[in-house]
Amino acid sequence: MEDEVEADEDEVETALKLALAAMPPGKAAGEVAKRFGLDRKALYARIMAERDG
Repeated sequence: MEDEVEADEDEVETALKLALAAMPPGKAAGEVAKRFGLDRKALYARIMAERDG
């Protein structure tokens, strides 16, 4: 997929924070997953774990 970029942990974290500021968690997880070629469900679980943290 041409929109995917290699996932660097800091970049993923920053992208998640920015996405969460603009959209609900499910959509944020989907957008970041698509951008970095990651698993949406795993990102969503990460978001939920950090919120509960």
